[in-house]
Amino acid sequence: MQKLKLVIMLAKNELRGRYRGTLIGKLWLFVTPLVTLVLYSLVFSNIFKARWEFLGANVYTNYAIVLFPGLMMYQLMMDVLGKGGGAYDAYAPLTTKLNISTRDLILGGVLASLIPFWAAIAIWYLGVSVLFGLTPRGGTLVLLIAFVFSIFCVGLAFLSTVIGALLKDWLQFLGIISMGLLFISPILYPTEHLPAALQNFVYLNPLSHFIDIIRHGAFQPDIPFSLLTSLLPVLGATIAVLVVGIWLEHVLGRFTHE
Repeated sequence: MQKLKLVIMLAKNELRGRYRGTLIGKLWLFVTPLVTLVLYSLVFSNIFKARWEFLGANVYTNYAIVLFPGLMMYQLMMDVLGKGGGAYDAYAPLTTKLNISTRDLILGGVLASLIPFWAAIAIWYLGVSVLFGLTPRGGTLVLLIAFVFSIFCVGLAFLSTVIGALLKDWLQFLGIISMGLLFISPILYPTEHLPAALQNFVYLNPLSHFIDIIRHGAFQPDIPFSLLTSLLPVLGATIAVLVVGIWLEHVLGRFTHE
């Protein structure tokens, strides 16, 4: 319980410090993704004529609401990878002076990233419910996959911590990796627009599976959904990433303190 209170306090402090002195304070949590969403929508709908055929979308607002969850997931994923990758250097003074473990500091940082993510997803799904209707099955699937993705990101943060501690160039590599994760995934376009040979390649990116499932729950809840072939592999990958990430961070922590 004490550990949980510490993690929550660290997350609150990070969010408070992030928006201290700004004109609109924590409203930036919502303004930034919404502005980004509008810009992407205008470019890909009006210039590249991108459409989501399964909605029969013919205006950019529909494109925007389909784009939104994938974009939020991508931003969360890159945020926790960046925080994890620089954790040992960034948190070294705190672990020494305040006797706080690196693991607690990482969890606090990840929680500070998860709070705006969940706020954005909640507002997005409210809009989906108004425009397309709300179904218990779809809502359950959206909440479930958003929760599973959050756990997946915790594991990614620990894995990134280990890689960042062992490879000082890791944060620079992340800049290159981020472009690949964005464009080699169905965030900005439907997978069906790709040649058949490349469609399977997109699903090497784990983010693609999460995006497909959350969109299925939001926009196609009545279409049969294969639990075995879609959700269970995602759950398995999440558990594997979390367990391996925590274990490797624990091993690294013991090694650095010896």
